[in-house]
Amino acid sequence: MKKISLFLISIFCICLISACSSKEDSIEIQNTQINDFSEKNTENKSIDDKISYVDLEYDEINKNLTLLDLGLNQVLQEVPVESTETIDAYQKIKDGYAIVKSTFEEDVDNAKQVNGIIISKGSSDYKTSYEFISYDEKLQEKNVIDLKSMISEELMTEIQESQPEPKIDPLGHHIAWSTINGIYVLNVESGEQKVHEIEEDGFSGYEIAFIDENKVGFYQQKGETTVTTRYGYWDLSTDQIVYEEEDDYSPSQIRVSGECLVLNDSEDPATHSSSGKVVIYDCQKNQSNVFLVDNTESTFATVTSDGAYLIVYVCLDNELMKHRVRIYQLSSKECVNEIPFSTEKGVRFYDFCNSENDYLLIGNGDAGKVVYHVFAAK
Repeated sequence: MKKISLFLISIFCICLISACSSKEDSIEIQNTQINDFSEKNTENKSIDDKISYVDLEYDEINKNLTLLDLGLNQVLQEVPVESTETIDAYQKIKDGYAIVKSTFEEDVDNAKQVNGIIISKGSSDYKTSYEFISYDEKLQEKNVIDLKSMISEELMTEIQESQPEPKIDPLGHHIAWSTINGIYVLNVESGEQKVHEIEEDGFSGYEIAFIDENKVGFYQQKGETTVTTRYGYWDLSTDQIVYEEEDDYSPSQIRVSGECLVLNDSEDPATHSSSGKVVIYDCQKNQSNVFLVDNTESTFATVTSDGAYLIVYVCLDNELMKHRVRIYQLSSKECVNEIPFSTEKGVRFYDFCNSENDYLLIGNGDAGKVVYHVFAAK
């Protein structure tokens, strides 16, 4: 019996090897590259291996803007935020960082921490000051722009009432707001203000993110029982809206990588499932790719900046200690690498970051920030 079992196992292994080697040559080349990436991943597989990644963060509880090396958990620079101030937006831009800051007459104390998540409801008080501030890479202040003096009274009123989150383009030249009336974009250098009013076609207001300094990506939704999502971008240089629609799909998050707009959905808390769709829109080619993945992988996904690979993450247990990353090749729609890994303590990963084509997972653990290297693009 043992000899027969060994013989069957041998035959099974040979069949597997034969099946793997029968793929098209182009896929074999890509898999070879992925294996090279996997070797690099193996070097960084331990969560204890420190990876340096510097990012700007806003500590709403302690009221600080912090330049933090996430991998090393080192504070590199801090800028105090006054009790009468709130940071409405903060972002990495070319050659530094940028924020949008509001100042009120009275103290603003509306941030609280619930189960490790910061909740802030904003302030209904009148803004005495509304500023765009740029910093260099060491968080030294470079420029302060008075936004209240640059934008229209109509927009200032809408901002005051609806408190939209401002979006800053990657170069720090434009700020965009999405209100109940549409999308507003301000050129902070020239003062030019553009408006795209919302259409009367049943779609909701816009969720937005800059693709580049001339394109504002967005999605809208229509319907209750069956939701249709419209997604695309507003080209500021031509004033054109380019979009496509996806039926029976309801995204909850918008990501940008390179020229691609990436939509993620949410996990249903009752069924612990999701649509399994990752909607990807290439804003350079004006092409849409609705990519089907393994259930809740659609809730935490991005693409590489060259649009070649889809990276997805899932947590595999309630203790937040078992995790998995998969790499899909967009052209072949195949999973070309799978990276399971464990953490000694629970880690809640919340975002992807790209550092010179190294793709990282960023999370919160008991001892602070956790950075995990998952993919190296060539």
